[in-house]
Amino acid sequence: MFDGPALEMLLRASGLKKGKYAPELRSFALTLHFYSKKAYAYERKVFKTCLPHTSTVKKWYQVVDGSPGFTKEALEVLKCKAVEASQRNRQIVCCLIIDEMSIRRQTELDNGKLCGYVDYGTDLESPELPIANNALTFMVNAVNGNGKIPIAYFLIDGLNAIERTNLIKIALECLLETGIKVVALTFDGLLCNFKVGNELGARLEAECQFKINFSASNNW
Repeated sequence: MFDGPALEMLLRASGLKKGKYAPELRSFALTLHFYSKKAYAYERKVFKTCLPHTSTVKKWYQVVDGSPGFTKEALEVLKCKAVEASQRNRQIVCCLIIDEMSIRRQTELDNGKLCGYVDYGTDLESPELPIANNALTFMVNAVNGNGKIPIAYFLIDGLNAIERTNLIKIALECLLETGIKVVALTFDGLLCNFKVGNELGARLEAECQFKINFSASNNW
């Protein structure tokens, strides 16, 4: 017998269910999209679009209560700033800054919810998840103006280069939709971040032909 996300996907593929997605399928879609956008696109094609469109998934990443994920209010502020700038025939140019900071490895109750576990903003809750020991943060800093604003954070216990790259791609897509222009990506010198640069299309190893730029349209 099928249950959970598998059952709902079968019902949607057969046309027996439409409308709002169940929390289990929503969590499955967010988790799959987080780990591999290509795998998500393949699954959506195979199961005849019973999974939500990627634009819907990106909206699900956005939060309004301070939980891990992309902060909807921050993106709305950037969108308003972009509109105001366009009315003056200008475009806001920004740098996306990514940093990771250590946090105490512990859990605690917050409004009835047990917090402290790894959280990628995918609504996945399980006591089997590891307890987070770092917070991965995303901040936008204006290049042709003043001001900076945090747009996202995630509670992690180690991410590989591909997983970090997926989050960066989602961040760049969200920022592109606000109307601002991101011209630079800043992170520290961790080996994993050098691999992230390579995943994005740059080449940062000394033994390779050095290339510090990449395009946000590299067949993502």
